[in-house]
Amino acid sequence: FLDCTRQSGETYGLEMKQCVPAYQVVFDDGDVIDLGFPANNDGKKKGSSDSSSRENQSRSKMNQWEENGAQKWDEYMRCTAAFLDCGLPNFIEERLDLVSFPAFIVEALRDGAKSW
Repeated sequence: FLDCTRQSGETYGLEMKQCVPAYQVVFDDGDVIDLGFPANNDGKKKGSSDSSSRENQSRSKMNQWEENGAQKWDEYMRCTAAFLDCGLPNFIEERLDLVSFPAFIVEALRDGAKSW
């Protein structure tokens, strides 16, 4: 709302609430996993004990599917965040944002540039 109208949603009588989890993936075999739990500004997860429990269940499921699955998910999310934070302003919006390049370069070159 602020980007489009310069006013908050409350101005229009709307109350914005974050969905926790943000989404659920349902597989063909009926298996499901919840994803998209909120993080604090310091990158640490926050939320109620119920959302923490649900996140822990999801992370356990990732580890059941693949060795170190939750750690690989965290690495993927860190990498995509750096790519988005740099790519959106510099390549989509065509606005030079030099501050975002170091994290982008570190993630792009991590582990022999496997994410590139």
